[in-house]
Amino acid sequence: MSDKLTKQYPKKDYVYLFQFPSYQNVNMSPFCTKVELYLRLTKTPFEIVETSDPRKSPTTKLPYIVFDGQSVCDSSKILDLLDNYFKHNLDEGLDNIQKAEGLALQRLIEEHLYFCMKYYWTTDAGWEGWKLFIPKLPPLIGKYFILPSIKQGSKQQCHAHGISRLSDEKILQQAKLDIDAIQEYLGDKKYLFGDKPSTFDCSAFAMLHSIYDLPIPSPLKDYIDTLPKLKDYVERLGTFLNPKSD
Repeated sequence: MSDKLTKQYPKKDYVYLFQFPSYQNVNMSPFCTKVELYLRLTKTPFEIVETSDPRKSPTTKLPYIVFDGQSVCDSSKILDLLDNYFKHNLDEGLDNIQKAEGLALQRLIEEHLYFCMKYYWTTDAGWEGWKLFIPKLPPLIGKYFILPSIKQGSKQQCHAHGISRLSDEKILQQAKLDIDAIQEYLGDKKYLFGDKPSTFDCSAFAMLHSIYDLPIPSPLKDYIDTLPKLKDYVERLGTFLNPKSD
């Protein structure tokens, strides 16, 4: 626990969520959206601290939280910490098989579909979409440093992951298979595991929300537009993301 953090962010049992700015209520990062949705679903007391510079994070990545004098990074670690502390038990009622299936879906979403989406962020059309965030960023630094850093970083990450070494046709094919898997598992249910959202829905919604609702054109956005059940799922969970209700 840091005395400096406690003085700067003094509220007890309260979450300070540091995340990228949003554009028309859509955050730049699906992992920020994942944490925010969890906080809203569980009615955890929190406030958003917008920052356009991830270098301020202990790991140079967003999101991170300050909670009771400690900084916590990584979206999954944040959810685990808060779920254990507040006893939210968002996954209560899921058996071990369902938890295993949820984890497999989460890995598919966060470690494969995410990079397919990110690949399209690095295209010329994707870059034009990112420029809409410039008014949300510090003048000059945002335009000439932060956004170019995001683009270059995304290219490097996609290359290291391996997705950008594939052909455009293969990337789209693999991403569609990921999206199909989510839709097939969802079926006719309201949420992935029935009538109640789980932490795994936070992951699924955040990624689909980023693909479909960020102002960045891609064939993945177009594909989701042809899937009514998945669009309804995104819209259903999107109703929880309403800053005006705070």
